[in-house]
Order: sequence, then structure tokens, then C-alpha cells
Amino acid sequence: MTEFRESPSQTAGPYVHIGFMPEDQEITGLKMAEVGKQPENARYRIQGSVTDGQGTPVDDAVIEVFADDVFFRVPTRGGFSFRIDRPDSGFLTLMIFARGINMALHTRMYFPDCEPDPCIPVERAATLVAKPNGDNSNDLRFDIRLQGEDETVFFDF
Repeated sequence: MTEFRESPSQTAGPYVHIGFMPEDQEITGLKMAEVGKQPENARYRIQGSVTDGQGTPVDDAVIEVFADDVFFRVPTRGGFSFRIDRPDSGFLTLMIFARGINMALHTRMYFPDCEPDPCIPVERAATLVAKPNGDNSNDLRFDIRLQGEDETVFFDF
């Protein structure tokens, strides 16, 4: 009888955020792959949350942010916040890692002045567009809903 073992994507569990960001958990002595830092003095501040199908915040997810030549990771802890400059493309590429998710989820965050890709159904496109967060036009809100009503659009790569 052939024995099948779990692949790495099947073994991600409640400790995935510790593996991605051990320094965040005050774990020292681990050599992790070099990860970029958030740009200092960037123009935009993005705030949001990652929630499950019931609307409960997922407080131990990790978001990888990609834009032009920028790459960094952000922990959620009930919400997230980071600073970034608007890329020429008008959107950020995001990957979400969390317990219970076997493979990273891929999505985008479009800046309010940009139209999402036309292949995205019009009725779902709003889930990809950041919204103004207060009076400052450089403060944006982007919430990621993992499932259920108003689920964020995720891409299959």
C-alpha cells in the first residue's frame, strides 16, 4: 500500500504567522529569507482587516504586499496597517496566508482612481477597490473577506 504524506501546503496550521514573522513573536536566532521593509515616508496609509465568513477578524494571518519593486509582509492581529506609494499599475498584489488556508490566496487592491481589470464581474469588482478612510485622501481602507457575502475576489494562479 502506498503511503501518502502531507505536503507543506497541507500542514500550515495555527502557527503559520510565527514561521513567517518570528521576530514579531519575539523569537530570535532563526535565519529567515530576506524580506523587504515597508517604505518609510510613503504617501498612502492602508488600513483594513481580514475577516472570515462570519465577519470575525482573523488575527493571525500574514499578508504579503507586492508593488513594482516593493515587497514586505504585514501581520493582521485583528487589523493591519501599512504605508506605501501608489505603483504605476494602480494596484497592489496581495497574498494572504492564514490557518485553515491550504494555499495562499491571491488578490489585488486597486487605488480608488483605478478601474479593476475588466475580466472581473462588475458586481464583484468593488471588493478589490480601497475606499477613502476619513478626510485625508491618502488614508485608505481595504478589508479582505475570506468567504461569504461580499467575499473578496481571489485569483487562481
